[in-house]
Amino acid sequence: MTILVVSDLHYEMGHFHGTFEYAALEWLLSIIKRIEPSGLVGLGDWGTAWKEEDWKTVTGLVHVHAIYGNHDNIALLTKIKNQDGNLVLARDGEIRTIQNLKFGFINGIIAENTLRMKPVPRKIRQDFLGYAGRLKGVDVLCTHESPLVPGLEKHIHPSVGTTTMGEVLERVLPRISLSGHVRSGHIVSKLGSILSVIIDSSQASRHFIVLDTSSKQIEVHSDAQRIETIPFPN
Repeated sequence: MTILVVSDLHYEMGHFHGTFEYAALEWLLSIIKRIEPSGLVGLGDWGTAWKEEDWKTVTGLVHVHAIYGNHDNIALLTKIKNQDGNLVLARDGEIRTIQNLKFGFINGIIAENTLRMKPVPRKIRQDFLGYAGRLKGVDVLCTHESPLVPGLEKHIHPSVGTTTMGEVLERVLPRISLSGHVRSGHIVSKLGSILSVIIDSSQASRHFIVLDTSSKQIEVHSDAQRIETIPFPN
């Protein structure tokens, strides 16, 4: 049984950071049809071109578990349901069991107080730490914010978000941390006993993760090519 994980799909009508992103939805659908996962986890920045019909197409193929990032249509995303009637969008601090693994979710990114009223709401450090308290011991922590791991400085400047994520991981102690928000392809790191995987599924990168719960392996793919396989941490 497999779980497909994407982040920063950035489905837009035009260009995002110089790359034409309107093919993102068709690319995602092609991956779902090829992998045939039992679940899809999205780590935010789905993009703003989505229509309700687009979501119905995706949820008709796979059960979706989503968080939002900082480039999302929140009004639409909060309404979308899976075929069983359950909401696609996970609440902050929510735990969902997917293929016998406990997944914990925290939406959005962290910013200073003056930036919190943007169209996609921002959070502050205390918000993230509060949600972390509800998620202690989950197997997989899903966030849009990424922790400060070796190699991240090549792609993004350290921030209150990256440093707070380190504190969040210390409180939650998941086996696996999945995150995005970085134009990185992918970054795999160990933070103590925690395996951190950062993924970028934009059209400039086309990376995604497959969690194989039968073989207990994490596969990192670049488009049609599997480029790395990592065993589940104990």
